[in-house]
Amino acid sequence: MSSTELLRIYSLLIILILSVAGENHFVINGWPSDSELDALINDHNLTYRSRGCLSSDLHYFITKMSGDSLLKLYQKMSELPWVRGIDHQTPFYLQKKTVINGADSDGPEAAFQVVELPNDDEYRLVYEHHAKQLRKKLKFNDPNAPYMWQLLNDGNQFIGKNPGIDINVYPVYAVNITGKNIMAIVVDDALDTTHEDLIPNINFDFLADLLNNTRVDARGTDEKMPKSDDHGTEVAGLYAAVANNSRCAFGVAYDAKLGAVRLLGDKVTDYMVGEALTLFAENARIYITSWGPSDNGKSFRSPGKYMRKALKETWLNGNYGKGSVFIFPTGNGGLQGDNCGADGFVNHQNVIGVSALSENGLPPSYSEACAAVTVAVPVGGAEDKITFRQQMTRRHLFVPTTKINNMCTRGFVGTSASNPMAAGVIALAMEAKKEKYQAGGPWTGTIATVVQLEQIPDETIR
Repeated sequence: MSSTELLRIYSLLIILILSVAGENHFVINGWPSDSELDALINDHNLTYRSRGCLSSDLHYFITKMSGDSLLKLYQKMSELPWVRGIDHQTPFYLQKKTVINGADSDGPEAAFQVVELPNDDEYRLVYEHHAKQLRKKLKFNDPNAPYMWQLLNDGNQFIGKNPGIDINVYPVYAVNITGKNIMAIVVDDALDTTHEDLIPNINFDFLADLLNNTRVDARGTDEKMPKSDDHGTEVAGLYAAVANNSRCAFGVAYDAKLGAVRLLGDKVTDYMVGEALTLFAENARIYITSWGPSDNGKSFRSPGKYMRKALKETWLNGNYGKGSVFIFPTGNGGLQGDNCGADGFVNHQNVIGVSALSENGLPPSYSEACAAVTVAVPVGGAEDKITFRQQMTRRHLFVPTTKINNMCTRGFVGTSASNPMAAGVIALAMEAKKEKYQAGGPWTGTIATVVQLEQIPDETIR
């Protein structure tokens, strides 16, 4: 038996093992005519889900066949003259990077050294005065604005004792830089497209649902949205919730534009992830992806070939040929002893990795450390597990944002929160420095801007 035949048998055995009862997914590479494609779908009762985003010669199918029946189908299709290759797609789960049960974890705490910030009374007085002048000048009427210490920390009674631990965006707002028309695509579980604090900034031409092919939006339902789909709306609000409409809070880039792709909520495949990261690429300046592999401290996942293809081609050719920016979180597995070096998504060369800081300017107990961290954003979460557990109970010092079903929250936390805030800062920079983002991929210009804007809160933790 030749090596080619052995390889073919081995591949078929792998497919047999990976196939599951229920639904199986696969991709065909080829150039069928319309009649050939229709014949394949009808003869084998297949569901066709391709949008042609990754490449016009890639076709995505779902079948109820499994085991021997699936193997026979693959063998039969491989003999069709237009078929150049078949890729079996193994579904897997992605994890949203918000902290839910992390405070109750029994896993080991991350080994962060807690260092107090310098008690510089002169600096404190100067910054407090400056911040209070800005707050007086920019009077946001959104009810949760006073609790948004992450945007302007003047040490007021709501937010603790460390003025200056913030992302310092109020001075930018003061000169009318608000992220105007910077389009970001939120790839997540859902987006509440009926939320009063989001509607004015949503571009309804840039919505898609990869979990339900019959829908044209990203809300997931026409009824009341389930709690399991609240993540994307909270992420979107931190990027571009409307300011000064007496609702909830406001986004970091509150005049930016939003699109959304519904991806999370069930198992996904590599092809689906790749498709999500190419949808609307022509118009997308930024992709906000507040999810990744599991933070359990035991697993490793790298991007599959279709995700890698999307990260490369959208980064290079999105945004009308100037390139789109990908923002990924570093994860919340600190309490499980996880390290974001095991996360192949955030370590990809075309990704900006975003971590979190506590209200003290230090790594929170849930934070993960690795070389992929490009920037850390203050969102809240104590450095020790006991205090963080208390904060989780009270939802204290976390980030205000939008919530599903036209509601608001002051309890969003984790790198899922820091991720869209970093995207908002980048959107502000894009509006201010349009000429810096030229064709050939945006990563170098964006990363240079992000690094220039960074500041270590305490020189003793260098």
